Amino acid sequence: MKKILTIGIMALAVILSSCGTTKAAKETKPAVEEKPAYVFTPTEEGDMDLSTANSADYRCLKFDEATGILSVKGAEYFALPLGEYVDAGTVIKVHLVGKNNGKVGFRCWLTDDNQTTLADPLYLDCIGEGLPAGDFDLNFELKASGKVSNFFLKGPQYGTMIDNIEVSKIVLNW
Repeated sequence: MKKILTIGIMALAVILSSCGTTKAAKETKPAVEEKPAYVFTPTEEGDMDLSTANSADYRCLKFDEATGILSVKGAEYFALPLGEYVDAGTVIKVHLVGKNNGKVGFRCWLTDDNQTTLADPLYLDCIGEGLPAGDFDLNFELKASGKVSNFFLKGPQYGTMIDNIEVSKIVLNW
């Protein structure tokens, strides 16, 4: 009887110890295909990377990596870094392509890192109020009146917002 009891206890000990070390089968999840990072490919000299546009209210800017279009809805402004400082007196040729889906347009100018307006004309408002709805393809020049680092777009008048535009191309050459 002692032998049976000893064998039973030993068997129970083996069973219990093996239960604690048994590994559960790992559940495998299907691999999630990672989307490659967006890579900007300029199509012409001076072509700007619209994905670098910034605003105080980032929720108003949406960049579509598939189409390369920057949608701006309800933003006070957005700025596009030039990538380098441009000296006073430099004339920057601007080619701006997009679509006005709203009722108001925008103004454009050049700024430094502190958003100080440094452009001649002071700002380009001929494309501001009254910009017709639909596609636009604009060509104009701005002359830097100080050391500039950004191309700046803002609502058509003081205190107004860019209501709804899509920008598909900004080309800046100097």
